[in-house]
Amino acid sequence: REAMLLAGQPDLQKAGCALTARGPKEVLLTRSGEGSLVFHGSQTYEISSFPPDALVDPTGCGDTYMAGYIHQRFQGRSPRSGGVLGATLASLKLDRHGPLAAISDADRRLIETRMVDS
Repeated sequence: REAMLLAGQPDLQKAGCALTARGPKEVLLTRSGEGSLVFHGSQTYEISSFPPDALVDPTGCGDTYMAGYIHQRFQGRSPRSGGVLGATLASLKLDRHGPLAAISDADRRLIETRMVDS
């Protein structure tokens, strides 16, 4: 809703394009359980969400998503790759209390599996 209000556009796709046209190289719009949209130049990437095992604590999921996204981009990886890692980490964060402070071996395997095609 904030993106549509800020951009003065009636839907999320138009809002993302309008915000990108204002100058930023990348615009990320998260949509909770409906995934996210990443606008990079003239390209739009729709990133699916990944349902958590349990819905325990949503606090900080947006920050966790952004950390995964930024990590991938600083590694020179694609916007899609950043969105997929962000969405994966956010889903892992959802099923535990507090910050995502540790990644188990099972979590690492899940991350690796999801990153294969991104």
